[in-house]
Amino acid sequence: MAGASVQGVVATGRRRGCRVARMGQAKDPPAPFVRGLALAEVAGFNLHAGVRIAASDRAGLERLCRYLARPPLANDRLRALPDGRIALALRKPLRDGSTHLVFEPHELLEKLSAMVPAPWAHQTLFYGVFASASRLRPRIVPEPPDAAAPDATPDSLDAAPAFTPPPRDDRDDSPAARKSRIAWAALLARVFDIDALACPHCGGRMKVVALITKPDAVRAILTHLGFEADAPRAYPPRAPPDAGADD
Repeated sequence: MAGASVQGVVATGRRRGCRVARMGQAKDPPAPFVRGLALAEVAGFNLHAGVRIAASDRAGLERLCRYLARPPLANDRLRALPDGRIALALRKPLRDGSTHLVFEPHELLEKLSAMVPAPWAHQTLFYGVFASASRLRPRIVPEPPDAAAPDATPDSLDAAPAFTPPPRDDRDDSPAARKSRIAWAALLARVFDIDALACPHCGGRMKVVALITKPDAVRAILTHLGFEADAPRAYPPRAPPDAGADD
Protein backbone atom coordinates (compact mmCIF):
# COMPACT_ATOMS: atom_id res chain seq x y z
CA MET A 1 0.00 0.00 0.00
CA ALA A 2 2.90 2.36 0.70
CA GLY A 3 4.38 1.67 -2.74
CA ALA A 4 1.02 2.21 -4.43
CA SER A 5 0.54 5.45 -2.52
CA VAL A 6 3.88 6.78 -3.78
CA GLN A 7 2.94 5.85 -7.36
CA GLY A 8 -0.55 7.36 -7.05
CA VAL A 9 -2.37 4.10 -7.77
CA VAL A 10 -4.84 1.92 -5.86
CA ALA A 11 -3.45 -1.21 -4.16
CA THR A 12 -6.63 -3.08 -3.19
CA GLY A 13 -10.15 -3.71 -4.42
CA ARG A 14 -11.61 -3.87 -7.90
CA ARG A 15 -9.58 -0.83 -9.05
CA ARG A 16 -6.27 -2.34 -8.03
CA GLY A 17 -3.46 -0.92 -10.16
CA CYS A 18 -5.59 1.99 -11.47
CA ARG A 19 -4.67 5.60 -10.98
CA VAL A 20 -6.40 7.50 -8.20
CA ALA A 21 -9.51 9.13 -9.67
CA ARG A 22 -9.54 12.89 -10.11
CA MET A 23 -12.22 15.42 -10.88
CA GLY A 24 -12.74 19.14 -11.23
CA GLN A 25 -11.08 21.72 -13.37
CA ALA A 26 -9.29 24.75 -11.97
CA LYS A 27 -10.38 28.13 -13.25
CA ASP A 28 -6.78 29.30 -13.33
CA PRO A 29 -3.91 27.06 -14.44
CA PRO A 30 -1.70 25.84 -11.60
CA ALA A 31 1.40 27.89 -10.97
CA PRO A 32 4.58 26.30 -12.29
CA PHE A 33 7.19 25.02 -9.87
CA VAL A 34 9.55 27.87 -9.14
CA ARG A 35 13.19 26.87 -8.98
CA GLY A 36 15.60 28.82 -6.87
CA LEU A 37 18.70 28.62 -4.75
CA ALA A 38 16.99 26.43 -2.11
CA LEU A 39 14.41 24.76 -4.40
CA ALA A 40 14.94 21.81 -6.69
CA GLU A 41 12.96 19.23 -8.67
CA VAL A 42 14.46 16.00 -10.03
CA ALA A 43 12.65 13.00 -11.55
CA GLY A 44 9.27 14.12 -10.22
CA PHE A 45 10.47 14.79 -6.66
CA ASN A 46 10.85 18.32 -5.38
CA LEU A 47 12.73 19.64 -2.36
CA HIS A 48 12.17 22.92 -0.58
CA ALA A 49 15.01 23.90 1.74
CA GLY A 50 14.28 27.60 1.96
CA VAL A 51 12.86 27.62 5.48
CA ARG A 52 15.33 28.86 8.04
CA ILE A 53 14.70 29.16 11.77
CA ALA A 54 17.10 31.23 13.83
CA ALA A 55 18.40 29.72 17.05
CA SER A 56 16.56 32.32 19.16
CA ASP A 57 13.30 32.23 17.16
CA ARG A 58 11.24 30.04 19.50
CA ALA A 59 7.92 31.16 17.97
CA GLY A 60 9.15 30.27 14.48
CA LEU A 61 10.34 26.89 15.72
CA GLU A 62 6.92 26.21 17.24
CA ARG A 63 5.18 27.11 13.97
CA LEU A 64 7.47 24.76 12.06
CA CYS A 65 6.88 21.92 14.54
CA ARG A 66 3.13 22.44 14.35
CA TYR A 67 3.34 22.31 10.56
CA LEU A 68 5.31 19.06 10.64
CA ALA A 69 2.90 17.53 13.17
CA ARG A 70 -0.25 18.47 11.25
CA PRO A 71 -2.73 15.68 10.44
CA PRO A 72 -2.67 14.08 6.97
CA LEU A 73 -5.81 15.88 5.81
CA ALA A 74 -8.39 18.41 6.95
CA ASN A 75 -11.91 17.16 7.64
CA ASP A 76 -13.50 20.18 5.99
CA ARG A 77 -11.91 19.18 2.67
CA LEU A 78 -13.75 15.86 2.60
CA ARG A 79 -17.26 15.46 1.23
CA ALA A 80 -19.38 12.46 0.32
CA LEU A 81 -20.51 12.16 -3.31
CA PRO A 82 -23.98 10.87 -4.28
CA ASP A 83 -22.51 7.56 -5.49
CA GLY A 84 -20.89 6.85 -2.10
CA ARG A 85 -17.37 7.86 -3.03
CA ILE A 86 -15.39 10.48 -1.10
CA ALA A 87 -13.91 13.59 -2.68
CA LEU A 88 -10.88 15.27 -1.18
CA ALA A 89 -10.44 18.91 -2.15
CA LEU A 90 -6.83 19.84 -2.88
CA ARG A 91 -5.27 22.99 -1.49
CA LYS A 92 -3.77 23.69 -4.92
CA PRO A 93 -4.83 22.23 -8.28
CA LEU A 94 -2.67 19.58 -9.88
CA ARG A 95 -0.80 20.15 -13.11
CA ASP A 96 -3.68 18.76 -15.14
CA GLY A 97 -6.05 21.21 -13.44
CA SER A 98 -7.76 18.67 -11.17
CA THR A 99 -9.08 20.11 -7.94
CA HIS A 100 -10.23 16.92 -6.17
CA LEU A 101 -9.09 13.36 -5.58
CA VAL A 102 -11.88 10.78 -5.51
CA PHE A 103 -11.69 7.59 -3.43
CA GLU A 104 -13.82 4.63 -2.67
CA PRO A 105 -14.19 4.42 1.14
CA HIS A 106 -11.71 1.55 1.39
CA GLU A 107 -9.30 3.38 -0.92
CA LEU A 108 -9.21 6.36 1.44
CA LEU A 109 -8.52 4.04 4.38
CA GLU A 110 -5.79 2.42 2.29
CA LYS A 111 -4.05 5.75 1.72
CA LEU A 112 -4.34 6.70 5.39
CA SER A 113 -2.98 3.34 6.57
CA ALA A 114 0.03 3.76 4.30
CA MET A 115 1.00 6.78 6.43
CA VAL A 116 1.15 4.73 9.64
CA PRO A 117 4.84 4.09 10.35
CA ALA A 118 6.00 0.51 10.67
CA PRO A 119 6.89 -0.72 14.16
CA TRP A 120 10.37 0.28 15.30
CA ALA A 121 10.91 2.35 12.16
CA HIS A 122 13.01 5.49 12.56
CA GLN A 123 11.03 8.64 11.90
CA THR A 124 14.00 11.01 11.98
CA LEU A 125 16.89 10.30 9.62
CA PHE A 126 20.16 12.21 9.36
CA TYR A 127 22.39 12.39 6.31
CA GLY A 128 25.81 13.71 5.45
CA VAL A 129 27.87 15.04 8.33
CA PHE A 130 24.86 14.65 10.65
CA ALA A 131 24.75 10.86 10.12
CA SER A 132 25.82 8.76 13.08
CA ALA A 133 28.65 7.10 11.11
CA SER A 134 30.12 10.34 9.79
CA ARG A 135 33.65 11.09 10.98
CA LEU A 136 32.85 14.81 10.99
CA ARG A 137 29.77 14.51 13.22
CA PRO A 138 31.68 15.11 16.51
CA ARG A 139 32.88 18.44 15.12
CA ILE A 140 29.41 19.87 14.49
CA VAL A 141 27.17 18.09 17.02
CA PRO A 142 27.76 19.33 20.58
CA GLU A 143 28.25 16.90 23.41
CA PRO A 144 25.41 16.56 25.96
CA PRO A 145 25.74 19.25 28.65
CA ASP A 146 27.01 18.21 32.04
CA ALA A 147 24.34 17.47 34.62
CA ALA A 148 25.77 20.08 36.95
CA ALA A 149 25.69 22.87 34.37
CA PRO A 150 22.71 25.28 34.62
CA ASP A 151 20.13 25.29 31.85
CA ALA A 152 20.64 27.99 29.24
CA THR A 153 16.90 28.45 28.76
CA PRO A 154 15.04 27.46 31.96
CA ASP A 155 11.51 26.21 31.55
CA SER A 156 9.00 26.28 34.37
CA LEU A 157 7.65 22.90 33.28
CA ASP A 158 11.04 21.28 32.92
CA ALA A 159 12.06 22.77 36.24
CA ALA A 160 9.27 20.92 38.02
CA PRO A 161 10.38 18.08 40.30
CA ALA A 162 10.95 15.05 38.10
CA PHE A 163 10.45 11.45 39.17
CA THR A 164 13.46 9.22 38.51
CA PRO A 165 12.58 5.51 38.23
CA PRO A 166 14.79 3.05 40.09
CA PRO A 167 17.93 2.14 38.11
CA ARG A 168 17.96 -1.03 36.04
CA ASP A 169 20.84 -3.04 34.71
CA ASP A 170 20.00 -2.11 31.10
CA ARG A 171 19.35 1.59 31.80
CA ASP A 172 21.88 4.30 31.09
CA ASP A 173 21.93 6.41 34.25
CA SER A 174 24.95 8.49 33.39
CA PRO A 175 24.70 12.26 34.10
CA ALA A 176 24.58 13.01 30.37
CA ALA A 177 21.71 10.53 29.83
CA ARG A 178 19.72 11.89 32.79
CA LYS A 179 20.18 15.43 31.51
CA SER A 180 18.72 14.56 28.09
CA ARG A 181 15.48 13.13 29.52
CA ILE A 182 12.34 15.20 29.85
CA ALA A 183 10.25 14.90 32.97
CA TRP A 184 7.02 12.93 32.52
CA ALA A 185 5.01 15.86 33.89
CA ALA A 186 6.58 18.19 31.33
CA LEU A 187 5.66 15.74 28.53
CA LEU A 188 2.03 15.63 29.72
CA ALA A 189 1.91 19.43 29.78
CA ARG A 190 3.41 19.78 26.31
CA VAL A 191 1.27 17.13 24.61
CA PHE A 192 -2.07 17.29 26.44
CA ASP A 193 -1.85 20.68 28.20
CA ILE A 194 -2.27 18.92 31.58
CA ASP A 195 -0.30 20.05 34.62
CA ALA A 196 -0.13 16.77 36.54
CA LEU A 197 1.85 18.30 39.42
CA ALA A 198 -0.71 21.01 40.24
CA CYS A 199 -2.71 20.21 43.39
CA PRO A 200 -6.46 20.40 42.57
CA HIS A 201 -7.25 21.59 46.13
CA CYS A 202 -4.71 24.28 47.01
CA GLY A 203 -3.03 24.93 43.66
CA GLY A 204 0.42 24.14 45.06
CA ARG A 205 3.07 22.00 43.49
CA MET A 206 3.15 18.26 44.14
CA LYS A 207 6.01 15.83 43.85
CA VAL A 208 6.37 12.07 43.70
CA VAL A 209 7.43 10.67 47.08
CA ALA A 210 7.13 6.94 46.42
CA LEU A 211 6.50 4.38 43.68
CA ILE A 212 4.34 1.48 44.88
CA THR A 213 4.23 -1.60 42.67
CA LYS A 214 3.24 -4.40 45.08
CA PRO A 215 -0.37 -5.45 44.33
CA ASP A 216 -1.27 -6.02 47.99
CA ALA A 217 -0.10 -2.56 49.00
CA VAL A 218 -1.89 -0.93 46.06
CA ARG A 219 -5.11 -2.77 46.91
CA ALA A 220 -4.90 -1.73 50.59
CA ILE A 221 -4.35 1.93 49.72
CA LEU A 222 -7.20 2.05 47.18
CA THR A 223 -9.58 0.32 49.59
CA HIS A 224 -8.67 2.74 52.39
CA LEU A 225 -9.33 5.73 50.11
CA GLY A 226 -12.69 4.33 49.02
CA PHE A 227 -11.73 3.46 45.45
CA GLU A 228 -12.44 0.22 43.60
CA ALA A 229 -9.42 -2.05 44.07
CA ASP A 230 -10.29 -4.60 41.38
CA ALA A 231 -9.47 -3.94 37.76
CA PRO A 232 -12.50 -3.54 35.48
CA ARG A 233 -13.52 -6.63 33.57
CA ALA A 234 -12.25 -6.71 30.00
CA TYR A 235 -14.96 -7.94 27.65
CA PRO A 236 -13.92 -9.66 24.41
CA PRO A 237 -14.17 -7.58 21.22
CA ARG A 238 -17.20 -7.97 19.02
CA ALA A 239 -17.98 -7.32 15.40
CA PRO A 240 -19.62 -4.00 14.44
CA PRO A 241 -23.42 -4.06 14.31
CA ASP A 242 -25.04 -5.02 11.04
CA ALA A 243 -26.47 -1.89 9.43
CA GLY A 244 -29.27 -3.91 7.84
CA ALA A 245 -30.32 -5.78 10.98
CA ASP A 246 -33.39 -4.82 12.98
CA ASP A 247 -32.94 -3.15 16.35
